Amino acid sequence: MAKIGEIVAPRVDTNNEYVTFFSEKQNGDLVDSEEVVASVETAKGTVDCVAQDSGYIYFTVEDGDEIKVGDVIALLSDSQDEGILAESRQQKQDTGSEYQMTEKARYLVQKHHIDLQQFSKDKIIREKDVLAVLTPEFTIAPTMQNKLIILAGGGHAKMCIEIIRQSGQYEILGITDPAYPNAAGVMGVPIIGTDDVLNQYYQTGCRKLINGLGAAQSHHLRRDLFLRYQAQGFEFPNLIHPRAMLEPSVQMGEGNEIMAGAVVGPDVVIGSNCIINSGAIVSHDSKISDHVHIAPGAILAGNVRIGQNTLIGMGVTIYFGVKIGANVTIHNGCNITSDVPDNSVVAK
Repeated sequence: MAKIGEIVAPRVDTNNEYVTFFSEKQNGDLVDSEEVVASVETAKGTVDCVAQDSGYIYFTVEDGDEIKVGDVIALLSDSQDEGILAESRQQKQDTGSEYQMTEKARYLVQKHHIDLQQFSKDKIIREKDVLAVLTPEFTIAPTMQNKLIILAGGGHAKMCIEIIRQSGQYEILGITDPAYPNAAGVMGVPIIGTDDVLNQYYQTGCRKLINGLGAAQSHHLRRDLFLRYQAQGFEFPNLIHPRAMLEPSVQMGEGNEIMAGAVVGPDVVIGSNCIINSGAIVSHDSKISDHVHIAPGAILAGNVRIGQNTLIGMGVTIYFGVKIGANVTIHNGCNITSDVPDNSVVAK
């Protein structure tokens, strides 16, 4: 067994030193030179990662990890043996790295300049361990209970702003956006900084966030944003447009956004961080898992099941009783008459 190559995280755009990783292969798969093996993403786009040599691939990071541009994401070996990963970890330790941590944890440690001495050298430091250090206990100031911040300042944020203004329930403090300070305000709402300012607002008692990232083509980025700040103690209220129609028996989690003209029927269950977009219809007894985006004009007949992190495109029709798996993308205009398994892409 010998290492014959490495694959590093490419740059997606000039403003981001960190990217989110997603694999397209399994450890031990045989890949060809120039074959796409993974992708990295930011809010601005996606770039494929390709193998420079043929060999057996072993990933050093996991799906959803935030990693620095230029970090090694995979090793190529001349034989099928996971021992190459153990060798790589040992080499890191031999070069003076006393602490073992996941890439997400490393990203947070570097970003917030955290002193590693408060962690044990005998355990792998994970993202939740770092978040526990970053999230101190504070008393919520009552005057901030009706104030919130919107994450990301694109077109979807405009729809959220309209709902908030029409409902009159909340006051918008501002929008965070990775393009700050070059990003302009949105519909009169100022850009108050990047997401780095959120901890400052948390300490003043602001606990409510709105996920303004629509991310129709990369909806797992929206999921990751929600989970990251939910873990830090932020709340995501449900937004329901005054012209949406929900039956009283509808049940839902938090952070859902029900847009104008949407119709949600009786005994429907909706998870958290879902978008039921303009004019979409979700009929009786359907169950929608977390992080699902049902795009404008889609129609779900009764008793439909949708798995987590799935995108139902514009104008899609899903027949009665059909089950759609997790991490599925259904392109615009499809008619779905039978079950769709996890991780599928359905096109006309």
